[in-house]
Amino acid sequence: MDQNSPMSPTLHKIGLTLCLALVAGTGCQPTQPFYFGEDGDLSHYVGVATEIDYPAVSEPTLSDAQYANAPLTLENANFEEFWEISLADAIKITLANSKVLRSLGGRIDTMSGISQPSEALLANPDALQTIYNPAIQESAPGYINGLMTGPEAALSAFDATFSSSLFWESFEDPINVNPAEAIVLELARVNVQDIVTFQSQIQKTNVAGGTSTISTTTTFDDNNNPRVLYGSSYRTDIKGEFRQPLLQGMGAEYNRIAGPFSNIAGIGTRMFDGVLIARIQTDRAITEFEAGVRNLVADVENTYWELYYAYRNLEARKVGLTSSLRTWQTVQAITRAGSIGGGKEREALAREQYFSFRAQTEQAKSDVFAAENRLRFLMGIAATDGRLIRPSDDPTMAKVTFDWGNILSESLARNVELRKQQWRIKQRELEVIAAKNHLLPRLDMVGSYRWLGFGHDLLGDNGPGPYPSAWNILFGGDFGESQLGVEMAMNIGFRAELSAVRNAQLLLTRSKAVLKEQELELSHLLADSVRQLARHYRLIETNFNRRVAAQAQVDTFQAKIDVGFGRNIEQLDLLLEAQRRLAEAEAEYYRSLVDYNKAIIQIQFHKLWMQQMLMPNLYQ
Repeated sequence: MDQNSPMSPTLHKIGLTLCLALVAGTGCQPTQPFYFGEDGDLSHYVGVATEIDYPAVSEPTLSDAQYANAPLTLENANFEEFWEISLADAIKITLANSKVLRSLGGRIDTMSGISQPSEALLANPDALQTIYNPAIQESAPGYINGLMTGPEAALSAFDATFSSSLFWESFEDPINVNPAEAIVLELARVNVQDIVTFQSQIQKTNVAGGTSTISTTTTFDDNNNPRVLYGSSYRTDIKGEFRQPLLQGMGAEYNRIAGPFSNIAGIGTRMFDGVLIARIQTDRAITEFEAGVRNLVADVENTYWELYYAYRNLEARKVGLTSSLRTWQTVQAITRAGSIGGGKEREALAREQYFSFRAQTEQAKSDVFAAENRLRFLMGIAATDGRLIRPSDDPTMAKVTFDWGNILSESLARNVELRKQQWRIKQRELEVIAAKNHLLPRLDMVGSYRWLGFGHDLLGDNGPGPYPSAWNILFGGDFGESQLGVEMAMNIGFRAELSAVRNAQLLLTRSKAVLKEQELELSHLLADSVRQLARHYRLIETNFNRRVAAQAQVDTFQAKIDVGFGRNIEQLDLLLEAQRRLAEAEAEYYRSLVDYNKAIIQIQFHKLWMQQMLMPNLYQ
């Protein structure tokens, strides 16, 4: 063999040496154990390993967060203007600014009953609903980050795959042969050979679980064997083969549920990741997103009416504050004049009433700021921007009645939590079907046919001898190999497969039981909402009459004191009590009015009538 040829052993050695040098010269250098030099005080962990570092992120800070004004407080209660906003506009702004669906699930102020800022976004951001969640599940490439395979990734199991390889091998093998015999028989004492092999194939899995493969292999062999026809020759072939399951893993239904069978995944213990299961996971993600939108809209409506109540409560406390101040000033003037009915104890009583209303007013004013800030958070705008949001809509006072049978049937048919669980049941039903398929033995029909070609050259027809070119012989079709048969494999006992079937059946039974309990719970929640609706409407009427009566009491006692001065000052105790009752009646009236509208929201919440949730004026 010519040592100067492109495939000479010397060139092969040089190339291999360069590859080894390249591999040895790259990579990570091992670090010596740092604790060998420590004195036992764990100084490396304390001083180095626990050092805080900060990621270099180019994402700019949100302007509404970075440039927000100082929050409104009792000490800093100045703002430029009121922002009159309707409920529909508040919902519109919220949905426009809600790439991440916010939640008010936080602490509750026991004094005011207003929810405090939620820490869910900071503490557990990965668990929150976003507008991207359904698409993330749809595009999930596999079991990563808690997500099951998406539909596109599941369908990719049926894509055709192409693979190819090219290898060069060189041999210099001494042969154990007698030198004299080697001369007589013209045998080489050293076997020198270069082999170049090129392979490529396309494989496709069909929906019934079978696989079809078309492959080709071309081999160039250059050697010094004097007994061969050609010192250098080509061998090529084209091969077509198939494998089709006849029992286990057969059929479109199984493969759409579980995906094509894989020996690596195994039978009986594998997770089902077919396109039907993947589509169900996407449907569940869409349902979760729908529930998140529903929760967000309900939070906006409830917070909007809580802000309305905060304003009304503040006005009631201001009225009481003004009335108590007037009374205190009257008693103080009588006491200073020394008239009948005055006295330090009466002046102190009137003064205590004034400061009581002042404390209530300050609390109510702070509640307005807090409720307004909660609404701003839900709307996705700056905590403070110089404006104070004030609701422009009034809650409905009209009596709203629901037909129990209709709303119950709507709730059971449309509630998103029930629909999400129904998708889970559908998934479990499909898993039972696939698990039962694993109880069948593995019986595959296999077959192949290969066309062969051999020659001195790869192409052309000018080569010496009977085989001038490998391709000419190949396409002449004179040489071929074929195979057809069946293969069977099965576990004796099917213990893993039977356990998988029982497990799938138990999961299905559990999912159905959970659905029944959810339906029962939903009916109770809906019944309680209807009960609350009726109660709050009755309280509206009662508290309205109570407010009218309390106002009449205050007017009567105030008139007696204004007209009689000192002679009727004994009516002071009754006046102060009437002022307190009026403020409470005013607040309770608006409390019941707001709670009535929130009860309407709660019924729509359980029904998930999104048209009414998004356009609340329809039921006003």
